[in-house]
Amino acid sequence: MPNVEEHQGEHPLVSSTLVTAQLPAGRYRLELHDYFNMSYLASNASYAGNGGSAGPVNTASIAGLRLVFLGEAS
Repeated sequence: MPNVEEHQGEHPLVSSTLVTAQLPAGRYRLELHDYFNMSYLASNASYAGNGGSAGPVNTASIAGLRLVFLGEAS
């Protein structure tokens, strides 16, 4: 997920990394879990922004999920 700087008191919406998957037709549920991120790295400990000198940050604001049908698999 992208690190987005605040602008006029808000964080603008931006797209994150794309993931491609071949999924059979059906129902799915998306679950997010804490995992290793860059703010855990010792090399970022001196960074003055979020996830740096104040310690790791694991927060996200998710406004939506975009699914794109790419066609039938060959």
